[in-house]
Amino acid sequence: MQVVDEFVRRRSDTEWAPITVYMKNYEGLKIMVEYGVEYGSENPIRVLYHGYGHYDALQIPIVKEIKIRS
Repeated sequence: MQVVDEFVRRRSDTEWAPITVYMKNYEGLKIMVEYGVEYGSENPIRVLYHGYGHYDALQIPIVKEIKIRS
């Protein structure tokens, strides 16, 4: 979690964004913790934590609602 701690330490010097930390389990990806939710929840920085101090950036596709004409 050193990366997140560094973001928190520098937040007064930079623009702050919410961060969502995921971890893989047997069901897929699970949200482990969310930081900065007080700054909004739209378009967070998403990272995958591997459990041993290594993070990867995630890009999760946005699923748009499909309108069906009747």
